[in-house]
Amino acid sequence: MMKMNLQAFITHKLKVEKSLQHINLVNSSLDHLKEGKIDYLKLFDGASNKFMTFLKNIIDDLITDGYIQRDREDSDVYLYIP
Repeated sequence: MMKMNLQAFITHKLKVEKSLQHINLVNSSLDHLKEGKIDYLKLFDGASNKFMTFLKNIIDDLITDGYIQRDREDSDVYLYIP
């Protein structure tokens, strides 16, 4: 459920913003979870590296599915694909 929530949030965020740097996308995703009162670290036994791997896989899936892409000139930037 959290995976689908984050997929929808990231897609919507990029649709609105058009592009975001990686760190800003991660921070926005964390803020989104905090606003929803989701204790993501508790879900991953307090291991932030496990959560970051989880988030990376979500972003990679969105790229593979064709919803977002990396900027060709700056791989640290994600773009929404209309």
